[in-house]
Amino acid sequence: MHKSSYERMQFLLEYYKPYWYKNETIKVLDIGSFDQNGTYRDLFVNNDKIFYTGLDMVPGPNVDIVPKDIYSWSEIEDNSFDLVITGQVFEHIEYPWVTIREVERI
Repeated sequence: MHKSSYERMQFLLEYYKPYWYKNETIKVLDIGSFDQNGTYRDLFVNNDKIFYTGLDMVPGPNVDIVPKDIYSWSEIEDNSFDLVITGQVFEHIEYPWVTIREVERI
């Protein structure tokens, strides 16, 4: 993970914190969460209002969900997450517009 990506995610969390705390809990999905030189998980774990879930196309460290179809996440219900983050994955996705539709759905 690039240090600048981690710092930008940290900024995002701090900036939007006042909005999130209006809700009882926040469910976060991290797309491309496989731990390769760091993850965003530690930005979320020390908060009892935020529940972090990692998604990637292969099992491994920091991956909670591996969808059977990388472009159709039937394992995830509609409207089941409040925030979807991805810091370093869209440049690797062959059909990013399809992934964006799944993000919008969930």
